[in-house]
Amino acid sequence: MNPTDPNPTPPSDLETDDEPPCWEWDLWEANAIKRGMSKEMANLGRAVIREAGQHSWCPQLRCLCSEEVLEELLLRSPDLAKRLCTVLLETDGLRFALAEDEPGSCEMIELAGFEQSSNW
Repeated sequence: MNPTDPNPTPPSDLETDDEPPCWEWDLWEANAIKRGMSKEMANLGRAVIREAGQHSWCPQLRCLCSEEVLEELLLRSPDLAKRLCTVLLETDGLRFALAEDEPGSCEMIELAGFEQSSNW
């Protein structure tokens, strides 16, 4: 399984004859769309919820990225939420940043000590 795949294949033991397999972040996305969120924003929220759990983001970020909090942020402040979610996804929960010293550089800079921060 590719950990960066936005649509991973669920374990086969979750599959049934009645329903296709589904992850919690897929259910959240479908429910958010039913409640009026755009598909783009729901997909962005789905990605953040998935990455926060799968990559064990720090507890403070997992709280911010909880289903309820994230949905309210995406619905009430979509521009801010989009920028925040993009940064969180690009930095894997503020763990890494891309070096900007050379155009086209793919060097990753570890943001040391972020998870140990108690200044939340």
